Amino acid sequence: MPGDGKAQPSALAPALLKDGKTLLYLRQTDSFGISTYSVPITGSSKPVKLIAPTSAKGSILNFQPSPDGRWIAYSSNESGRNEVYVVPYPDVTASKWQISSNGAQAPGWRGDSKELYIFSLDQRLYAVPFDGSGSQPRIGGPQPLFAIPNTAFNVFYNAAPDGKRFLVNRTPEQGSTPISLLINWPEDLRK
Repeated sequence: MPGDGKAQPSALAPALLKDGKTLLYLRQTDSFGISTYSVPITGSSKPVKLIAPTSAKGSILNFQPSPDGRWIAYSSNESGRNEVYVVPYPDVTASKWQISSNGAQAPGWRGDSKELYIFSLDQRLYAVPFDGSGSQPRIGGPQPLFAIPNTAFNVFYNAAPDGKRFLVNRTPEQGSTPISLLINWPEDLRK
């Protein structure tokens, strides 16, 4: 769970914030867009739209709160291409910073919140140094880690808390499978 010192994969499913009291989830807000909402897990409070795309036809594709609970990284297609952004939590409207510049999605965090992982359009996982200790983050340049061809849909990687090992969910390599066509099979059964 976020906040327990473990790295977390990019969320398409709901994510519990470090406080253990707030749930984040994606919800379609109109015929086009998907936004991130928050709701307390106790009580009868109504959901609050937390992060919305800036364009009418944009959507939040996935998100991940930082393990320290201070930031939310998310990917959105609001610019016309999937890119990764980060906003402070809980004041997500204060500012946002674009992490990727050549297309990326599926943000994830190292367990200490000092590195952000992004999956780029060239099917590579990148590590982005991140210092979120102040009111404005200091963001380093993306460093390529490794390629992930044939990725599985949804959450397809998770980092060890120290960021030195990754678990990757991949689909099998595509290959040709021979097809046998049996003609006149009733005749073969009679033999």
